[in-house]
Amino acid sequence: MRVIIQRVKKGSVSVNGSKISSIEKGIVLFLGIENNDTITDIEWMCTKVSQLRIFDDENKIMNKSLIDIDGDILIISQFTLHASTKKEIDLHILRLLRVILQKTYMINF
Repeated sequence: MRVIIQRVKKGSVSVNGSKISSIEKGIVLFLGIENNDTITDIEWMCTKVSQLRIFDDENKIMNKSLIDIDGDILIISQFTLHASTKKEIDLHILRLLRVILQKTYMINF
């Protein structure tokens, strides 16, 4: 599992010009999940991200977490975080894409 975390005053995600979701102050999190990631990995990452002290306190010192500020989180699936930069076809990426599509279908079902 890989994540990229960005603190934001506000954030949104749009597809073809249509806003899908938006948040106020909080975190935009780009999430890449691999086949061998487990529920334990997800729980650990959720705890870690929610407790990172990356927001300013009243003294302008990064000393508050997402929980402390009652912030929002916008999670964006980003399987390319596991991309290979080699020129040949990476079967691992194709498997990841299949898993993401399967999970998307299950959620929509």
